[in-house]
Amino acid sequence: MKEHNLLTKDLGPTFIHPNGCDSTCIDFFLYSENFSRSIVKIIKLENIPGNISDHYPIVARIKYEYCIHNKSNKRICSTPKINWDKVDIEKYNSTIENGILELNKNLQSIQDIEHAYIDLNQLLSKAASTSGPSKQIRKKKPKLQVMTPEIRQAITDKKNAYYNWKQNNRPNDPNNQWLQKKKVTTCNLRKECRLTLAKQQLERKSELINAKSNNSNLFFKLIRRQRGRFGMHIDELNVNGQKYNTEGGILEGFREHFANLAKQSDNSQFDQAYIEQVDNEYATIIDICKHDFRHIPVEKQEIMNAIKSLNRNKSPDTYGVTAENLIHGGEILASYLQTLLNSSFEFCFIPDVIKFGILTPVFKNKGNKNDAKNYRGITITPTLSKIIETVLKFRINPKIICIQNPLQRGFTKNASPLYCSLIMEEFQRENKDLKKETIFVMLDAKSAFDVVKHSSLIRKLFHMGLTPQEILMIDDLYKNARSSVKLNGVRQGGTLSADLYKVYVNDLLNEICNTGFGGHIGTINCSAPTCADDLTITSNSQFEAQILVNIANDYSKRESYIIQPTKSVVLPIQTNTNAHNDMTLLMDDREMPTVDKTTHVGIQRSNCNTQLVTAEENIKKARRALYSLMASGLHGENGLDPSTSISTFRTYVMPYPTIWTRCCNDQQQIFENTTIFLQENDKSKYYLYQYQLQTRLYIYYLDYYP
Repeated sequence: MKEHNLLTKDLGPTFIHPNGCDSTCIDFFLYSENFSRSIVKIIKLENIPGNISDHYPIVARIKYEYCIHNKSNKRICSTPKINWDKVDIEKYNSTIENGILELNKNLQSIQDIEHAYIDLNQLLSKAASTSGPSKQIRKKKPKLQVMTPEIRQAITDKKNAYYNWKQNNRPNDPNNQWLQKKKVTTCNLRKECRLTLAKQQLERKSELINAKSNNSNLFFKLIRRQRGRFGMHIDELNVNGQKYNTEGGILEGFREHFANLAKQSDNSQFDQAYIEQVDNEYATIIDICKHDFRHIPVEKQEIMNAIKSLNRNKSPDTYGVTAENLIHGGEILASYLQTLLNSSFEFCFIPDVIKFGILTPVFKNKGNKNDAKNYRGITITPTLSKIIETVLKFRINPKIICIQNPLQRGFTKNASPLYCSLIMEEFQRENKDLKKETIFVMLDAKSAFDVVKHSSLIRKLFHMGLTPQEILMIDDLYKNARSSVKLNGVRQGGTLSADLYKVYVNDLLNEICNTGFGGHIGTINCSAPTCADDLTITSNSQFEAQILVNIANDYSKRESYIIQPTKSVVLPIQTNTNAHNDMTLLMDDREMPTVDKTTHVGIQRSNCNTQLVTAEENIKKARRALYSLMASGLHGENGLDPSTSISTFRTYVMPYPTIWTRCCNDQQQIFENTTIFLQENDKSKYYLYQYQLQTRLYIYYLDYYP
């Protein structure tokens, strides 16, 4: 309650013990602190003759304003997701084959290419919808959660009893047969509903138990369903002080927020001469690429590899097309895609119809969920656009890996983001052994992915050695890219986004490393461990740290993005008793905040005891995950069976307190904190033991006692 600023009112004991005495308070209303002024009163109802429960009812009266809006005549039609388990694959393949025979394969102009993409999207969407089961449209929502023949009969009996009671002048005498019949039929109806709901709950638990060992995807799906659908529901959105509290207003607020993020910053401190020079060089590079252009055909194997790499069970794009549409399309679809992509690569043209994406705000799991700043925009790009991006990625990724700075650990194959923390941890340990000062500077770029300057990106790709065809295709791919809000940066969610951003910041890492300043582990340079856009400067000298901050700041001015001075922080670590406590670093003549703790790649770092702070923070997350799983049956004697409970606990809860173990020096401390967390849970007790192999901690569960 303290973590989320929740309040309640003490009403005294609300539970009646079997001995007849009021024993404890287990019934209460929780409300946020800013909602307290809307609470009129909260009372406990004690003297109710008809109350046969062992709880006292509590009643809350609140003030609430509900705005009545006229319903729009327009029907909002969302793109339905196809259940491919129920699609007739043979019928789908037959529809695709017949449809492709009618498509134009003689693509001689960019207009032909654009029409071909439109026709193919329509064919894929139509083939999937016609090959799947017809969806029954329910005109009226049922009033009951469940409906069975027994419940229908109970409803009929209740209606007949009510009719007879009404025809006999509605008697109120408790001994009257019509009133008693009415009460009995009502009781029977409620009993049937409760029994049916209980049976459904048991069936869901049984389904969950079977899915644990047979179908992992179904297991995760059932868990998500049990955890509820309204965890991220908001009824108010704050965008730069402006509040939106209607459904249409919230959508408009998100549109305004992400549109502002996508705008290029107009900062007077940017190096305008350098920016103008880059723009001129960009125009020259495009002319050179067009002059030296040579078409490199797209092979069919590239198409097949791109299709295989697509993730299944994802949301459909704006045309209703998913990865399954291409995976189940067969050889004929792959051959036509090869023809279509070869035409696109030959003309270096990607039509705007496959650049339109669906932007979904995703909560960052930190801060207030009613604040737009705490949401990240993830774009669902058209599936055919993903094929083009994937083919380009397969071609350019080996070149990017060759020039990528070794300190860049984000979005790199066989490299975990935790490697950044491992570098920082080892640097801190070495300074402690050598009694040197340790300084970490975390730099935060404002909307890093959204404000990538295209001309500078194309210039870097050209100097990296990409072919003219690859440069022209990437240049056209991000021109006029639109979404629910217009985005001109590198889309978060795009297949190429991470690789292109690594190219964009690679020169900065090289500049920092080439100075020779900053942190070293022995003779190994570790001055700037980076995970995508999370850059940390390490140093054991305030003078050198200031030089590296200046280099990063100058680079941001040349590349037209802003390093936020309030969110970029300095974290001095106490590895030397003689270190100065008055650490001061400047950015644009403004002092950077010096903090006691901050978060880096999900790990809470502290100036004195990072292990303890991180363990406490991760245990908080584990406790929230545990509470959210109570509805799934992870509780008490009538919950899931021990095996499924342990599997659920291991999958959803234990990764939080143990994520830090690979980089942690004091593993015993984490083990003790985790054990305390498990013992605090009164509903289910898990006992664990540990053993160490090299530097890793393995935790297992011995048994479960309900």
